[in-house]
Amino acid sequence: MAAGTGAGARRRSRGGTGGDPAVVDGVAYTGSGDGNLYAVDATTGGKRWAFPTGSPVGAVPAFADGVLYLSSVNGVVYAVT
Repeated sequence: MAAGTGAGARRRSRGGTGGDPAVVDGVAYTGSGDGNLYAVDATTGGKRWAFPTGSPVGAVPAFADGVLYLSSVNGVVYAVT
């Protein structure tokens, strides 16, 4: 995606996403209904990594002080560095 415009590459997860991604330093972070947090290159759309939560992620991740925070629908809150 182009910074500030949302234009560019698109990826689709098997479970849908939890809303708009958190974009930090060229990486888009989004939760998915398939139980993963995905890190995607915001320019190319290429998957960098996936973090399994074991439950769908319905909320938009938040980033603060070098830590990405998210919660899954089973009530678990994660802090990913």
